[in-house]
Amino acid sequence: MRDRGILGLIFLVLAALALAWAAGPLVLLLPPVVLVVWFVSRFRRELRERVTAVLEAVWDAVWAAPAVLPRPAPPRSRRESRVRWLVRILGVLLAGALYAGATGQMSSWQLPGYVFPFLAALQTLPLAAAWRAPLASWRLMALGLFISTVTAVGPYQWAWPVTSFIAFVAVLYCVAARSERRILFAVAALTFGLVLLPAVWTAGMPSPALWVLVGGLIGVLALGDAVRQRGEARRELAVSEGQRQQELARRAILEERSRIARELHDVVAHHMSMIAIQAEAAPYKIPDLSEEGQRTFLAIREASRAALTEMRRLIGLLRAEAEAAERIPQPGLERVKELVDGARAAGVPVELTVLGDPRPVPAGVGLSAYRIVQEALSNATRHAPGAPVEVEMWYQQSNLRVRVTNEAPPGAPAVASERAPADGVQPGRGEPGHGLIGMRERITMLGGELYAGPRPKGGFVVEAVLPLDGSAEASADGTGNGRREKSA
Repeated sequence: MRDRGILGLIFLVLAALALAWAAGPLVLLLPPVVLVVWFVSRFRRELRERVTAVLEAVWDAVWAAPAVLPRPAPPRSRRESRVRWLVRILGVLLAGALYAGATGQMSSWQLPGYVFPFLAALQTLPLAAAWRAPLASWRLMALGLFISTVTAVGPYQWAWPVTSFIAFVAVLYCVAARSERRILFAVAALTFGLVLLPAVWTAGMPSPALWVLVGGLIGVLALGDAVRQRGEARRELAVSEGQRQQELARRAILEERSRIARELHDVVAHHMSMIAIQAEAAPYKIPDLSEEGQRTFLAIREASRAALTEMRRLIGLLRAEAEAAERIPQPGLERVKELVDGARAAGVPVELTVLGDPRPVPAGVGLSAYRIVQEALSNATRHAPGAPVEVEMWYQQSNLRVRVTNEAPPGAPAVASERAPADGVQPGRGEPGHGLIGMRERITMLGGELYAGPRPKGGFVVEAVLPLDGSAEASADGTGNGRREKSA
């Protein structure tokens, strides 16, 4: 096989020499031809991909659906919406003014009277929709300018009305600012090949004027491309910032869940300790306890001790390294009055109202109610210093309703709002507070309901409904699918 390859190469060289001898002066074309053939054979795959990409870009620019970048976000305020409408109205007025100028210039051209209004409209009016549909506007205006170029009916060495070309430059800027770069290159090449270059032959445009136009259009396209890149960078930055905020919110939720888990594990560990103590003391308190009963209490004691040991290990894993292990019992409803008294002693005008028939509640419910009141008082002190605060606890038949309201601070305007679910975001503020996230996680765990938001007449309200009839067990999976009652 190797010998055949060498013989084939020798044959090709001899054939090339014979062809050169026969062609005479054409031998000078042989090296470029051989070089082109070798280049195409060597890089045919890359060339095919490049040519295909160029043809696709040209097809998209000429005929396919507009490849336009995402539109700007909806206006965030009434002022921004008015500015956008003002820009649109100015665009329509500018297109109308340029149309009037184009028709005035075309009136002296060698055209029938019924032709130049349509041609002027084709060359100018698409400017009104250039920002929303830049490629469609460019296609229409390029067609109108191409007609003027090939017919060369103008009286000067300028194939188009000046106002039409001004509108065309504005549309090119919109294409550069709103389209992909490959589309931009295709539009630039087609503009040069179909609009500018033929004017040199049809209208007799001087070459220096042509290159001045080309340089100016390149500058306009470069400016639009820079604006596009800046917009893309801002969008990427916004996406990155959104992802960062989501990550911060996720971490805050995990931290709150971990803190809630530590508190509840302390409560569970306390109950397990009581079970172990009662099981160990039962044989001494119950006279004439049968041997089978003693074995049962012994099994309960051993199981509770094992569970308590595992619970303590789990608590140790949940605690942060820098966090000291708390040995005091977790607070409950009995300490809400102490919390209110402490806030009042600190200068907060706060009142506590208890409605219904006070009775013992599950430890998890009492702990969650205490933490909700604690965080609501902290928020009221921080965001509305000096404003009166009212804490209400209402023992209902199957729920414990907790409401903490504060009036607007002196001098603050009233805020009208609609009732909305507490998603951890306070209306009027940019980011969710960790305290509200903690409230939401506690309520979700218990299967209750939470509302936190501004009051119609000013101030803020936090209202929670905590089930007392075992709904916490129904949502122990953390999904919050327990029974929920709509709060008033």
